[in-house]
Amino acid sequence: MRGRNITHQLNSDRALEFLNHKYDVLLSTSIIESGIDISTVNTIIINNAQQFGLAQLYQLRGRVGRSKHMAYAYLFYPTEFMVSEMAKERLEAIREFSDLGSGFKVAMRDLEIRGAGNILGPEQHGNLLEVGFDLYCKLLQEAVARVKGEKIVDETLPGIDLPCDTYIPEEYIKDIAQRYAVYKKLSSCKDFNALQEVKEELVDRYGKIPMPVQRLLELFQMRLMAKKVGITSLSISKGYMTIELPSDEKLIPKVLSLVTTFPEYLTLNPRKTNCLILKWTEEEEGIGFLKEVLRELGDC
Repeated sequence: MRGRNITHQLNSDRALEFLNHKYDVLLSTSIIESGIDISTVNTIIINNAQQFGLAQLYQLRGRVGRSKHMAYAYLFYPTEFMVSEMAKERLEAIREFSDLGSGFKVAMRDLEIRGAGNILGPEQHGNLLEVGFDLYCKLLQEAVARVKGEKIVDETLPGIDLPCDTYIPEEYIKDIAQRYAVYKKLSSCKDFNALQEVKEELVDRYGKIPMPVQRLLELFQMRLMAKKVGITSLSISKGYMTIELPSDEKLIPKVLSLVTTFPEYLTLNPRKTNCLILKWTEEEEGIGFLKEVLRELGDC
């Protein structure tokens, strides 16, 4: 950009003249976000960037870097004391998501910053960041079902607190969007067949499953098993895991049989009879024994 000539009026003729290099600098409003595409343009300067929305900034920045040329986007704004907190979040987001194909991430961040609003009413307010996008959609679905008088089925899996690493390493799945998609698939599994399909897909796409991912799969397996029994939560503290059992008379014989068979590992909480206390040993043995206990209880 040599800065030889400047035009300040954007219309079809001016755009063509700029395209043909009659002008080297184009002074324009935000109208260029609508889609002007000139591959040789390598620099954009956005003044008062704090006044634009996140989607606008993303579109404006996309006007440069359309070809093999190195491109630069400069965003000018007043000192931080004169910029609102929401504007700061937008500017930080546009700085953070600079990779190719960041549109989805920018859209999700925009939802977090602005909130999804009141979909069923005229007001546009709310803060999606408080609950997260998936939970927000779930709450909305339940609210609609409640208004219709439909029965709401709680499909939430009980939480299990395991003293081991249960996550997807960056070395195994490098792309953050793909890692997020796997987490979402796991959370959506309603039965063991769906969980097995996710496991097979991981092996097929990414190769041998590392230990943290294996533990993550086992965690979701045990959560499905606990859901089948009706267990509400499993928490571990000071080497002991507390299993909160449902009030089901069918479970009593099986629970007493387990406690009698494994007295060194299992006891009942004397203060709370629906709580089974499991002594946690080493990681491998502890997980294996917990799975066996859940399997036995599930056979009821």
